[in-house]
Amino acid sequence: MIWIKGAGKQMRPFAFTVVEINGRPPAAADLIPIVMINYGHTSSMEIRSGRVRGLDLHLHRLDTASKELFGLDLDGDRVRDYLRSALTHVDGDASARVVVFQPHPDVAALSVLVGLRKPTPTPAGPWRLRSAEHGRAAAHLKHVGSFGSVYLHRQAKETGFDETVLVDADGVIAEGAITNVGFLDGGTVIWPTAPALNGITQQLVRRQLTAAGVPMIDRRVRLTDVPSFDGAFLTNSWGVIPVSAVDDHAVPLGNPLADAIIRRYGQTPFDLI
Repeated sequence: MIWIKGAGKQMRPFAFTVVEINGRPPAAADLIPIVMINYGHTSSMEIRSGRVRGLDLHLHRLDTASKELFGLDLDGDRVRDYLRSALTHVDGDASARVVVFQPHPDVAALSVLVGLRKPTPTPAGPWRLRSAEHGRAAAHLKHVGSFGSVYLHRQAKETGFDETVLVDADGVIAEGAITNVGFLDGGTVIWPTAPALNGITQQLVRRQLTAAGVPMIDRRVRLTDVPSFDGAFLTNSWGVIPVSAVDDHAVPLGNPLADAIIRRYGQTPFDLI
């Protein structure tokens, strides 16, 4: 376990105050592969009372990405054991990040890093989005090459927005820098089909909407389509956040479907780790 000095049981916002690798305190040498080579994948989650929404989806993501990147399986029970180990050092609530990497390229083994920081409540919103031409490499993976996403999210904050929506040269919308994005057309949810991460919260929202019989369409969405929509929202591990603008285009708020999406996601059960 690694603590930031003075953190104690009250974790500081955005600082990872507990870090373990394979359920143990890491030595400096254990961190070299992920810090210096920076090849691996990750999943982020909000834990409450030792429980997390969509645990099955997180474990599936981590296993399938391990197969793709390393040709190795990652047993879900192993991940759960490491999460439980890290959680013994906090009060049961935390923002967690699981990072999977190979300790040595010639060794057929995986290391699992678990980092915990202060739990993040869902932002109240609404958020204003700026667009930027950018595409993440291997966008279907939640990989550790996060410079572009973090840089563009910070740029949004520094220019008076809350998040960046990523588009290609033709203005086709893919995802947010650290979020997925959905749009509302009357009583239908529109999901962009450009290459993007299939986020866990997005998948949970899809589950809820399918169960409720809400129609959804996956199609190409351009920036020029935004003025025609009746609403928009973002999803990530923090929850569901309403959107009030994309660049200079105001997005309507108060759509009953937008409120229903937020409400239904809030009803998603937590799974015991």
